[in-house]
Amino acid sequence: MPTTVGIYYAKTHFSELMEKAALGEEFEVTKNGKIKGRIAPPHKTAKADTASVVQRMLAYRDSQNRTTGSMTIKEMIEEGRRF
Repeated sequence: MPTTVGIYYAKTHFSELMEKAALGEEFEVTKNGKIKGRIAPPHKTAKADTASVVQRMLAYRDSQNRTTGSMTIKEMIEEGRRF
């Protein structure tokens, strides 16, 4: 449950509230009893497992190689120059 703070308090203690938010606390900022905003901890981003990312990249590369056959880059360049 977020802590409720008035807008004036939030303005005058902004740095303190931000430090507490970085540690996981959440605040609802009100004006005349109505919520006007929220100070919350940053979203946690899920870090992809490096090994799985590499696996997906290699699989993509391999799928692309199938569409070009067994031609090397040099052969593709030479093929393009013939036209």
